[in-house]
Amino acid sequence: MNRRFLIGSVIIVCVVFLLTACSLNPKPTALSDSRFNGHFYYHYVKDGLESHDDYYKYDFDGSNKVWHYYKYKWYSKTSGWHYSGDYIGDDVGYYLEFEVNDDHTMYRTKLWNNDYSSWSEWLVYEFLDESTLRLYYSESLYRDYTKI
Repeated sequence: MNRRFLIGSVIIVCVVFLLTACSLNPKPTALSDSRFNGHFYYHYVKDGLESHDDYYKYDFDGSNKVWHYYKYKWYSKTSGWHYSGDYIGDDVGYYLEFEVNDDHTMYRTKLWNNDYSSWSEWLVYEFLDESTLRLYYSESLYRDYTKI
């Protein structure tokens, strides 16, 4: 009898642990602005003394879980070459939680499923047409992303 009680208790504890772990893992929800559906990229190339080759991409599937990818290399005459990773050709990608306000004019982000990440400040976004998304990073700095 004591052995059955112990086995039953272990099973109950395991089930409770699994259910708790599953409930802590956030599930994607639909974004309120349906125009955020698809792949948007930004590519900037500049040659010369201060050369750049920057590539940024957001992969939206209509939910608030977004894949963000970037790869860059640039040269500064004062500090030399800089890369997106530790080595030439490195790229960086990670999931973001993406939120838009009720007016569909501002957005904010944080790392997906990361308890130590905090929301960025609210920033302006706009769709210039059906295939161009403008994301602001400050009042005067923005990038125009083209839908693939």
